[in-house]
Amino acid sequence: MASQINTRSLWLFLIAGIGLIFAFNAGSLVADENYGPIAYAIGGLIGILVFFTLGPNANLVIPICYGLTGQISLLPLPFSVQQLAEILACGVFISGIIFKSSSRKVETEQIDTIAWLNIAWLGTVFIRNPVGINALGTSLVGGRPYVDFLLSVMSYIILSRQIISPKQAKLIVSASVAISIIVALGSTLVVFIPSIGTVLGPFYSAFSSFGIKEGQDVDVGTSRLTALQGSGMSLIIYCACMVNPMTMLSPKNLKFLVLYIVGLLMVFLSGFRSALFGVFFITGLGSFLRERLEGVVKLIFSLFFIGVCFIAMTYSGLELPWTFQRSLSFLPGDWDPTAVSAAKDSSEWRYEMWRTVMSSDRYIRNKLLGDGYGFLRSEFEEMLSASQGGGYLAGADGDKEIHMIQGTYHSGPISSIKRVGYLGLVILMVYMIALARYAWRLIGATAGTPYQLIALFFGIPMIILPGFFVFVFGDYNDILTMMFSLGMFKMISASLKAYKREVGILAA
Repeated sequence: MASQINTRSLWLFLIAGIGLIFAFNAGSLVADENYGPIAYAIGGLIGILVFFTLGPNANLVIPICYGLTGQISLLPLPFSVQQLAEILACGVFISGIIFKSSSRKVETEQIDTIAWLNIAWLGTVFIRNPVGINALGTSLVGGRPYVDFLLSVMSYIILSRQIISPKQAKLIVSASVAISIIVALGSTLVVFIPSIGTVLGPFYSAFSSFGIKEGQDVDVGTSRLTALQGSGMSLIIYCACMVNPMTMLSPKNLKFLVLYIVGLLMVFLSGFRSALFGVFFITGLGSFLRERLEGVVKLIFSLFFIGVCFIAMTYSGLELPWTFQRSLSFLPGDWDPTAVSAAKDSSEWRYEMWRTVMSSDRYIRNKLLGDGYGFLRSEFEEMLSASQGGGYLAGADGDKEIHMIQGTYHSGPISSIKRVGYLGLVILMVYMIALARYAWRLIGATAGTPYQLIALFFGIPMIILPGFFVFVFGDYNDILTMMFSLGMFKMISASLKAYKREVGILAA
C-alpha cells in the first residue's frame, strides 16, 4: 500500500518552520525598535491559525475576540481588534453569499422583529440628524458610532446563521475568560512597570503606558485599577455558570471558590460600585437558577454575614484598601473619609448632571425623538476647550461639560433619550426585556446539554441587564452588546436543535 501524507503533520511542520524563521528575525527587529513587520507577521500567523483551527467556522472569531476592545496601534486602521474580527467575519459571510456556500435558513422569531424595529428607529434618527465623520469639516460630527452599530448588526446576522459543535461552544467560553484575564493582567502590570508598555503598547493599545511616567509610585490602596473590572466580572460569571454559588464551599467546588474570590478581589481593586452590584446580581441569578427563591434567601443571609464582617473590620483597626472602602462605603462603618467623600461626590456629580440635562434643551434638543450620535461643531470645539481647561471651564466642571455634550451620562435611560428619544427608549426597553426572556428560555432549553455553559455565560448578563441598565449603570451603546448577544442566542438555539437531532439519530 502506498504511504499517505499526513496533511496535519505537514501543516504543523510548515508552521513550526515559519515560527523559527520569525524567531530568528524578531530579535534584530526589536533591537532596532522596528515593530511593524513583527505586528504584520503575528497578525498573519494568527489569521492562519484561526483559519486552520476553525475552518468553515471562521466566523467564531466574533465571540472569541469580542472582549478585545483595544486597537493594534501598529496597524493604520481606526478599528479595535473586536471590530477587525467583525469585519473579517463580514468578508467571510459575503464571500459565502457570492459563492452560495452559506445557505442555512434562519427562523424569524418575534425577538428578531423587535430587534429590527430598534435598527429601523435608529435609522430614522440618523436621517433626521445626519452626521459626518470629518470632525472639523461638517456642521454635525460623530458618525463613527453608526459604523460601530452596523458592525454589531452584522455580527447578529452572521452569528444567527452559524451552528457550532459542543467542543466549539466550550472553546468560546474558555477563550473569552482567558483573553479577559490576559488583557486585565497586562494592563495592570503596565501601571506598575511602565517600561513594559513601551514594548507591548504598539501591539495592543490596552498595554500602552501612555500617561504613566517611569518610576511613578502607584499605590493600590489609593488607585483604581480599572482594567481589572472586566476580568473580575468574567470570572464571577464563569463560576456562577459552572456551579451553584451557594455550594462553592463544598470540597469538590473549591477551585471555583478560589476563582470566585480572585474575581471578587479584582472587582474590589477596580473600585467601581456598579461592578460590585453586578456581582450581587450575577451571584443571585446563579443561585436562583438552581434553587429558585430558596437560593436567593441563602444568598441574602450570606451577604448580610459578609457585610457585617466588613463593617467589623473597620472598627477592629484592620484597614482595608482604599478601593475596597470606596466600593463598600454605602454600608455603615468606620470608613476612610476620603473614600466616603469620593463615592459621595461621584454620586452627587451624576445627579447634578442628570438634573441639568433633563431640565434644559441645551444638551438634548429633541427629547421625544432623540438627537442621534452627532453634536454641533460648536459643541465639539467647546469640548476641546473644556478638555484643555480653557474658557470658563476647568477641572471637574470641564469634565462634566464634556460628558453632557457627548451624552455619556452614566444613566441608561437618559443616555437613550439623548440618542433616540423617549420613543426610542420605550422600543429599546421592550427589546431588552424580550432579550432577557429569550435568554431565560434558552438557558432552560440547554439544561443538561453541552450548550448549557455557553447559554449561561452569555445569557446571565442579558437577564440582569434591564434592572442594571435602569437602576445601576447603563448606556444606549448597550444595544451593540444586545445585537451581538441575540446573534449568539440564535446560534446556540440552532446548534442545540442540530445536536438533539444528531443524538436522536444515533440513539435510533
